[in-house]
Amino acid sequence: MSSTKEAIYPVASSFHAYNTELEGEYESGFSLDMGECDEFTSDYLNGTESAKICHLAVKYLLHLKESVRIPYIDKGCKYLFYWINGKVVKNEKSIENTLKIYNIFRQKYEDYDETIKFDKYLEHFSNDILDRLIRLFQFYADECHKGNDYDFCNELENFKETYVFCISAEI
Repeated sequence: MSSTKEAIYPVASSFHAYNTELEGEYESGFSLDMGECDEFTSDYLNGTESAKICHLAVKYLLHLKESVRIPYIDKGCKYLFYWINGKVVKNEKSIENTLKIYNIFRQKYEDYDETIKFDKYLEHFSNDILDRLIRLFQFYADECHKGNDYDFCNELENFKETYVFCISAEI
């Protein structure tokens, strides 16, 4: 999926790279000798998938640690949060529940390897922040239609195309 418009703010296109790294670990038959995830269950996740999701998340955090590039780690943690939210059972979706699971996986990673602490990367997620983001989005929603910022409009279109492609692939 590639857009014909120039991507000045390529945040949406990074989705595929992080997803490939995260889920590719499982498809390649990864091995992680970490018993803490073997019996992991959560009311917020599908019971049969909980241990697999835990292993993938911890292995992914190990991958982020090896990168040592702060911007990559920061975006990778945010992608992990997004990915976990996609795994949360539909009637349990909330920022709080997703953050609880993220913090459980983060703690399991830190019990396994505490070289890098990942708690600072998502410290700013909350319902209050989400409400502010929604208000900001609504406030600036018509910016593109004013015709003042073509780069902004192009990137919104790129984001929309990438989003629609990714969502349709998951359905």
